[in-house]
Amino acid sequence: MFNLKTLLTTLQKLNDLQCTPREPWTEAFSPRERDVLIKSLRATLPTSLLGHHDHLVSEGKRSLALVQNGICGACKHPVSRGHVRPKLEPDLDLCDHCGAFLEWPKTVRTPKDIKLANPIDFRERVFLTS
Repeated sequence: MFNLKTLLTTLQKLNDLQCTPREPWTEAFSPRERDVLIKSLRATLPTSLLGHHDHLVSEGKRSLALVQNGICGACKHPVSRGHVRPKLEPDLDLCDHCGAFLEWPKTVRTPKDIKLANPIDFRERVFLTS
């Protein structure tokens, strides 16, 4: 069985090395060193994950997206409620819209932490600008 945290870390590093634009830390490696590092990272991932990762990378997309405030970081669509539910065991979810693996933030914001605009103020601004 694979550790979810290890899988996510490996996928993040693989995305940083393979996708453009490259992250600054990857520029320290020569192209040959980068290829060796990519091969060693790929060897630690299950083949089912690699197939999906390769498919997304071939389309020019990143295979791992951070979810912030219920929004997928890759396609900017809201994540379906089925993925947001509390889980008994951690699982690797896919975005329903773009297919990217979803990485959840380490600290989850509760609705009390999120300050919403007053609906009356919003309506007044809409009528004033129209």
